[in-house]
Amino acid sequence: MEPRTKRPNPVEGKGVLRVLGRYHCHELVGERPPLLTYRARTQGLAGFERAFAVRCFVADGAGHGTEMEEAFVALGRRLQSVKDARIGQVVEAGRVDGAAIVVREFVLGASLEALIALGRKAGADLPPEWRSLVAHVGAEIADALAVAHAQGIVHGGLGPSNVFVTNRGAVK
Repeated sequence: MEPRTKRPNPVEGKGVLRVLGRYHCHELVGERPPLLTYRARTQGLAGFERAFAVRCFVADGAGHGTEMEEAFVALGRRLQSVKDARIGQVVEAGRVDGAAIVVREFVLGASLEALIALGRKAGADLPPEWRSLVAHVGAEIADALAVAHAQGIVHGGLGPSNVFVTNRGAVK
């Protein structure tokens, strides 16, 4: 029997950092050990590309973290049932190519962290519309947390880097 040769990677050299199943990871957008978050694309049945945020659990190589990986995937699966426009939709959670992943919609917009930095640059002369934006964002965060909490889900890492205002002004 002849040894099997490795199939060529059709996306190699096309700006892809990593391939996880059908997700082609193009850019590392977040790193909070033991998690890496990639901006990824996948092609649907009709040939349309969609953007996703793929969060990947990176084991330390010594076998540590298996329980943490399982808890990460279990939480991702629970999040799939949360349906609210203010919460980024989880589309997949599980193991792909040996990696524990949670895949959610990719949100186009600015993080609250970036908006705060812009506000600080402006100093004390913030326009009045910024005050109403702050109130709007706070109310949307509170409502989204209430939805999650009603389903028994607690966000363990809520912060300005995890809240986005989309290009259309929605809060996620």
